[in-house]
Amino acid sequence: MNVELLRKVKAHILAEPLRLVMSTVVASEEDGDADEVLWRAFPACGTVACIAGWACILSGISPRDASMSKAEGLLHLDVLQANRLFEPEQWPREFSDGITDDGEERTARACAARIEHFIKTKGCE
Repeated sequence: MNVELLRKVKAHILAEPLRLVMSTVVASEEDGDADEVLWRAFPACGTVACIAGWACILSGISPRDASMSKAEGLLHLDVLQANRLFEPEQWPREFSDGITDDGEERTARACAARIEHFIKTKGCE
């Protein structure tokens, strides 16, 4: 597991909660379908992403080329671990309750806590 990259994603999300959108890998304000993906304001950078998307982007992969499978490789996860991390419906309840793509600090904190728990349990929960 690439703990360093996971913590980099966590810090990036916490620094600007508007960056986090778990319902899509990556979306840009410039995308033609961005309004369908995001119903709230974009962050100043104009890009939103889920954990997988930010793992790709922060590793130098173009947002257009970001994918869950690429993030799985970058984070050194197996398929089950990737699903546990990338799919909020598979998160333990204490982290998934109330998770929405609202851009709120509390949502970013819940996601950050999920990442830390995932690291602590070595991807088993």
